[in-house]
Parts: sequence; structure tokens; C-alpha cells
Amino acid sequence: MSAAPAEARDILMPAVRRLQEGGVESPALDSRLLLGTALGLDRAVLPHETLDGFDDAAAAMFEALLNRRLGGEPVSRIRGWREFWTLRLELAPATLDPRPDSETIVAAALAATDPGKPCRMLDLGCGTGALLLACLSERPDATGTGVDIAGEAVEAATRNAGKNGLSARADFVIGDFSDPDAAPGLYDLILCNPPYIPAGEIDGLAVEVACFDPRLALDGGDDGLVIDFKSEFIGWLDLEEPVTLYYVIFVCLLGTIYLVKRVVASRFGMVIQGTMGNEARMRALGYNVFLYRLICYVISGAICGLAGALLGNFTGFISPEMMDWTRSGELIFMVVLGGSGSLFGPVLGTAVFVIAEEYLTPVMNLFAAGSGVYWHIVFGPFLVLVVLFGRRGIDGLLDGRGHRDD
Repeated sequence: MSAAPAEARDILMPAVRRLQEGGVESPALDSRLLLGTALGLDRAVLPHETLDGFDDAAAAMFEALLNRRLGGEPVSRIRGWREFWTLRLELAPATLDPRPDSETIVAAALAATDPGKPCRMLDLGCGTGALLLACLSERPDATGTGVDIAGEAVEAATRNAGKNGLSARADFVIGDFSDPDAAPGLYDLILCNPPYIPAGEIDGLAVEVACFDPRLALDGGDDGLVIDFKSEFIGWLDLEEPVTLYYVIFVCLLGTIYLVKRVVASRFGMVIQGTMGNEARMRALGYNVFLYRLICYVISGAICGLAGALLGNFTGFISPEMMDWTRSGELIFMVVLGGSGSLFGPVLGTAVFVIAEEYLTPVMNLFAAGSGVYWHIVFGPFLVLVVLFGRRGIDGLLDGRGHRDD
């Protein structure tokens, strides 16, 4: 027996009130869309409509959908698809829900391409394939490849290409988009909307984003600028593994200390030390002081380059900000604290500096929230004392050479 006709407004009004009381931003539109989904429609139900198929099963389905929306699940996730540009795109748990503001990327890409000219596009972190498929839908002579680290996302993008009649010009592959071998070849245009939310801010986002979008597609590291990518060391050590990275850094540190110790004790090191003490005398003895200094500079530059590469793998990101004067100040701080001119002084100074930062920051936060960033105020006087009473730093104090000569 078919259900009696029902007025849509009589069904929608209480639903709208429930969603409004639940804090949903667009209760009227969401109610109309969910009612359409419960009835098997791809559109929103209008309030003035008379519904012939709203039976007990449809009512139960509508109730279940409303409860999911009240739980924070976005309408697009509930329906399983999202309209983007002029396309209907299937969503998956591993794909970001494409937002309308991402259409600005499509508009910019179209403005940068010639409609009548063949173009090969690359979509890095493709997700549903939204960016690439939208561009291909407007450029009949274009082809493209999408890369995503999540296999489920690649499968969804492939299905979206087929449903929108674009599978002949689009292919999708599983891979890390920071890997140059993921999609080899030459491309005319690269599309990318990478993760850019700082990790600490994700939990504070709207529940629709924080709880239902994949964290991998949101997490941009500490500052929102990190791309999770690690190098391979000597071709077979994968620095993605934190323990491997730790031991590589540790071995490099020991190797550098050994190298510097050997250099200092060598004839080359003696010349450098003599040059620091009396350059004119070393010149008079026939040594090419400039050449010795240049070699010393090259060695130190190589060590700094290795340290920078390891730092990039540890932090996941390199930027000009790391060359800021405050970073240089911290390095000088560590050297002076540990003992300049000594082999192990900088290592000791770094250890004390890092430990102090780790423990003084929460202590400062106890007095005022956020004041932990000023932990140097407490640590500063300690450095002054070291400079005043131990000119060779901690290393000099430990071996009894830290006192001042009167």
C-alpha cells in the first residue's frame, strides 16, 4: 500500500528547528537536501512540494540522516558526493571534501592555458581529482595525471573521471608527490592544494572538518608549511623512520668530531692555529695563509651543508626563516656556553641549551600562559655568569681551565 501524500513543509519545519537548535549553520538547506536523499533524489526538496513516496522507510531514513548531520557530519559526506565546478564528484574517507573556494585554483589554471592548445597537467595530492577533472572539462585538448599517496583516493578519482567522461584524458597513480618518480615526464601546468593547516590547530576547526576530513589531507606540520618528505641516505637508509634518522645524525656527529680532531692535530691544523695567533709570522715562514683558510672554509661549509640536510629531514621543511639572525644568535649562544675554541664545547652547549628550553618553557607558562617563549630571560643570566667566571665555557669548567687568568 502506497503512502498517503505529505506536504514537504510539514516534514521540513520540525527538521529545520532541530538542526537550528543543534547549531547547524544552514539548517533549512541541509534539511531540504537530506530529505531529497531520503527519498532517493539528487536534489533538494522544496517546501511547497507534495510528496507521494514519503512512507515509514523514508521517514526512518530521514531521521537517521538528520542524526548524522546533528553529529557534525557534512551533508556532502552523508550524500556521498559533492558538486564542484560543473562536475559531480564522489567522496571517499581518504579524500578531502572539495570546497567552493578551491575553484579559484581552477580559474587561475584556465587563465594560464590556451583553450586551443594541447596541455599536459599534473595534479599533486589529487584527492577526488577535483582540480584536474575541472580543468580537463574546460580544456578538450588537455590531458593530465593525478598523484595521491592514498590508494582509496586514487580509486575515487579514477571513478570520478569515468563518471564525468574524462577517463580517456586523465589517469591517476598512487605515490608521494614529493617523489620525482611518482609521475615522471614533462608537464605544462602543475596543480596542487597541499595540506596547510598547522597540526596544533586541526582539533579546533569546525567538527565537519576536524572529524570527517582525512587528517593526512589537512596536517601541514607545526606551521602549516611542512611537506612530509624524507631523503634516502646513501641510497638505502630511509630517513622516514625516526630511529634510522636518529642513528644517522648520531653517527654523523661522531664522524664530524673525529674528523675535526684529526684535522686540528694535523700539520694543516697547526698552520691554522698559528695563523690565528700570528698571521704575519706564518706568512714569513712561507705558508699560503689564504689557501689554508680557504680549505678550512670549504671543510666547514661541507659540515654545515650536511647539518642542514639532516635538519631538513628532521623538521620536514627548509625556509629562509631558518637563516634569521635569531637562529644565528642561538648558535653563537650554544658555542659560547659550551666553550668556543674547544672540540666538545659546542656539543655540550647545545645539550644544555636544548634541555633548558625543554624544562624552562613549561615553568614560565605556569606564571603566565604563553610566556614560555621568553624562557631566554631566565637562561640569559646563567650565560652571563659562564662568560664572567668561565671564559672557556662549560667545557673549560669541567676540566678546570675555566678560570680567568689574572
